[in-house]
Amino acid sequence: MDQRRPTSYLFGPFRLDLGKGYLYLENGRQVELTTTPRQILEYMLDNTSDEGGTLFKREQIIAAVWGNVVVENATVDKHIGALRKGFGRGEGDQSVIETKHREGYRFKLPVTRVYGDTGVESATLSASEAAAVELPQTRAGADTFGIWLLGRGGGSILLLLLVLVSITVAISIYYRRCATQAQTVASAGQCVIIFLLFLHSLRHRPKPLSLENGAADVIDAGYNSAEEYRAEAPILQKRIRLFTKWWSAMLASWVALYFVYAWETWGIDCSANTTNNWASILEAAFNIVNTSIIILCYDLLNKEPGRQRKNGLFTGPAAIGLALLAVIPLLSGLRILTPDQGLAAFTLLTGLYAGIYMALFVARLQSKFLDPAPLLVVLLFSYTAIQPLALYIQTSKEWAWVVLDYALVLKCLLYLYVFWLVQSGDLLFYFRETKRTYDDRVDQRRRAHRRLIQ
Repeated sequence: MDQRRPTSYLFGPFRLDLGKGYLYLENGRQVELTTTPRQILEYMLDNTSDEGGTLFKREQIIAAVWGNVVVENATVDKHIGALRKGFGRGEGDQSVIETKHREGYRFKLPVTRVYGDTGVESATLSASEAAAVELPQTRAGADTFGIWLLGRGGGSILLLLLVLVSITVAISIYYRRCATQAQTVASAGQCVIIFLLFLHSLRHRPKPLSLENGAADVIDAGYNSAEEYRAEAPILQKRIRLFTKWWSAMLASWVALYFVYAWETWGIDCSANTTNNWASILEAAFNIVNTSIIILCYDLLNKEPGRQRKNGLFTGPAAIGLALLAVIPLLSGLRILTPDQGLAAFTLLTGLYAGIYMALFVARLQSKFLDPAPLLVVLLFSYTAIQPLALYIQTSKEWAWVVLDYALVLKCLLYLYVFWLVQSGDLLFYFRETKRTYDDRVDQRRRAHRRLIQ
């Protein structure tokens, strides 16, 4: 065993930082142990074998912590109980320190020792894992979205999008005197570009977390131990795979929606005052599909991984809004609303509701855990106004192509930002931090904090 003094100990989901004196629990919360329980814990950690399961007699603990002072066994039991309580599992918990009747206490968990130079000693890690290694380069050589976008990582796709968007906008401007043709061009261009982004999203799936990282790297990333990292990695990866699945579905719904927009005005004379009723019905249908997928994406960002909430997706505000939308066809069927009035009301509610949930979705992407640039925040929030502007497209065709082209620019920016979050690993970090912040005891702590108010 190394004769150097460790800087911290890792055992199970816990970490004891000797420099700061804090015990870090499995949910990331730090606990400041009182002197005697901390001394007992340090003694056990320093003398536990690599495999764990070391038995300590009461006489050994008394000699190591109190020296020649006469101490009753009940006093030792009291401090062991306080130590167990510090683990957050109750004084009678036996999962870390097990009471052996008439023998003493068995420390059950394997121990990893972390030294100041990141040297690690533990039988629970392989030699390659114990060595300090570099984290996988998943950030495409850039630490911020702006640097990535202008560098080799995002420069090529940015250039391609600039060319395609510029062509779409230029042709739309050329046909601006004919509102229907301008809308057809703007919608068709958006349909093609988003379809390419959809294919791009299918080709570039999230990069998995490596299980070969060294213990020092895992601790630097905010985990208390390698065991905790290995336990959480599958949960986080499942969440990001599900998010990218629904994100791709949202892109596909946009493709369908803008195909309908293009079909709506295809071949209609510039001076004609006619409408495509079937296209209007499909627009309403695809709007509700798009709104539902936005809600699903927002729900994944809003829900803490691994935590059960009382208000789920189908019992919260989303379900209420979808129920209101379902009432409109019923009113039309009962002839309380005419078909045209029902379609207009349905379009109005879907546009407003999609705008609300798009704002909530974008707000999650502006989390303090992701720290986006202020200009990016402004641009992405301005995109949330596009959803209600879909109402304008159906009532006024004159400037519909301007709204569509503006939406195309901001959609491309949103796609690039989400793509960078996924590929850089920052979205995984977001899921990790929300899980750490909102653990199963957050409601209990909130109620307890209310009682502190005089």
